Amino acid sequence: MDGNASERVEVIALSLIIESATNPRKRFDEQALRELAADIEAHGVLNPAIVRPLPAVESDGPEGGVADGYELVCGARRYRASKLAGRSDLPCIVRELTDRQVLEAQVSENGQRDDVHPLEEADAFLALHTTHGVPVEEIAARIGMRPAYVHGRLALARMCDEGREAFLNGKLSTVVAQRIARLPTHDYQRAAVEHFTKAHPWSGDQWTGTEAGQWIQSHYHLRLSDAPFDVTDPTLTLAGACTVCPKNTATQTSLFDDVEASAQCTDPVCFSQKREAAWQAKVAAQVAEGKRVLSADVSSQVVKAFGCEGGYVRANDKPYQHSDGRKTWKQLLGTHMPETVLALAPNGLAVEIIEPEALKKAVKAAGLGKTKVA
Repeated sequence: MDGNASERVEVIALSLIIESATNPRKRFDEQALRELAADIEAHGVLNPAIVRPLPAVESDGPEGGVADGYELVCGARRYRASKLAGRSDLPCIVRELTDRQVLEAQVSENGQRDDVHPLEEADAFLALHTTHGVPVEEIAARIGMRPAYVHGRLALARMCDEGREAFLNGKLSTVVAQRIARLPTHDYQRAAVEHFTKAHPWSGDQWTGTEAGQWIQSHYHLRLSDAPFDVTDPTLTLAGACTVCPKNTATQTSLFDDVEASAQCTDPVCFSQKREAAWQAKVAAQVAEGKRVLSADVSSQVVKAFGCEGGYVRANDKPYQHSDGRKTWKQLLGTHMPETVLALAPNGLAVEIIEPEALKKAVKAAGLGKTKVA
């Protein structure tokens, strides 16, 4: 931080200094502290800590009484190591700071340290962003990183408790933890944490970020281009349109900068609910017109990923036994096209199918001759 006219340098009794609750650093290497304490014993504290004045506090020093108090803004390691070294005071720069300025100073200082855990940094970013309203872009500029870096840290700060614990205990790498933290619900995150904290089935080591990303995409991501419903429809469910949903990777490009460009839904449950809602809407419309609908159970027996079984055909299939697969059944049968039945395909799409007996009669009426239908 830059100096200013209101700051002063003082040697302050350790008994008058309290550690800041907002300091991102929560974990301290005891061996490193002992080494720093030995250095302080030999050479003293070379760089002053930064504190801000607090209302008078009860001193726990040898003289007791009420004295000015100070909050430790930056220099927690120097403060703790000084205690270990048996010192009674600490050289400090005293500054008048707001709560936001305190946190900003702590974020800036800890950003220069290699031993601050990413989750500690993430919690500090979240406090700045949510409590003090600091935009992501401003936080990124302050620490000299891209906004995508801050978005990733904010996701980490919101990760489920099980994920936070596993990450702090070294059971997850930073990249894997960030992949998990992007999952939209804590239930999904907990399942991923359980999976990735087990030894890798082939190597026995921790999972890599690439492997974790591939596993998560295969289990939780769904291409919206393949959705069996209108992704722009805001009325299907309370979730609204997929095109503006935060669970769509295309709307969170800073967070999902490693995911291929195509829009992907990261919430399989919501995707399934929309698929069911779209199906029910088509069923209702079909029934209102007095047309038949096959139940989902019957549909699963009849409609397969490719074609149909039991003599049924999809109205838009192109049979090779007629016109070498250039025309659909609808085109081939023309005016003899029978009424179709609505069925549910394995991919969730509602498809029109022709029943076996109706197909035979229509083929004969259209003069197509005998047809081979499975």
